[in-house]
Amino acid sequence: SRSPAIPRSICSSAACGGRRQKAVSAMGKGEKGRGGPRLFVANMPFNVDWKYLKDLFRDAGIDVKHADIMEDPKTGRSKGNALVEVAEQSDVELAIEALNAVDIGGRKILVREDRDGDKGKGGKGE
Repeated sequence: SRSPAIPRSICSSAACGGRRQKAVSAMGKGEKGRGGPRLFVANMPFNVDWKYLKDLFRDAGIDVKHADIMEDPKTGRSKGNALVEVAEQSDVELAIEALNAVDIGGRKILVREDRDGDKGKGGKGE
């Protein structure tokens, strides 16, 4: 399976969220997500932020509309999971093929189609 170019900065604390910003989500073109196809991403290193995740998917040729890192509501710490909204169903299939089981910071991430719909388990709401 082909592997996307993983930026070398994934393991450096400052580059991946050592300075965690208050906002943990990213939306394409400044718009709120519109409910397109979504992916669930699990087993990420806790220091991965939404910017890195969005870049990872875009570098693999996926049209990302929104990326949201799930956080513990009490601590604000990443749960190591995320939801990524993409433009089309074909982006879902491409993401699974290109990124599932990719090693990031010593952890093989899981990328699958989101089954929970709009439940938003543990993400930071707006």
